[in-house]
Amino acid sequence: MRLHLAIARASRIEVLVGLYQSVTTMLTAAMTKARFVPGMEDRRRGHIERHADLVAAIREGDAINIEKLPTQHGEEMVRIV
Repeated sequence: MRLHLAIARASRIEVLVGLYQSVTTMLTAAMTKARFVPGMEDRRRGHIERHADLVAAIREGDAINIEKLPTQHGEEMVRIV
């Protein structure tokens, strides 16, 4: 969760920071459910890898993946919830 907030703050877009803070509860609930649902281990691992990929894209200034990976991650989260 701290990574999401750090990315939102780094954007310097206050609306984005506020939006993130307003959905934190939902994200936390979804992650908690994923931890206890059998068979979700692979998906959780995939989310961790997606975060690592996003951090790498930010470090490398890879604009294509900076745009693509959050969308992909969001779509994956919808499948869990």
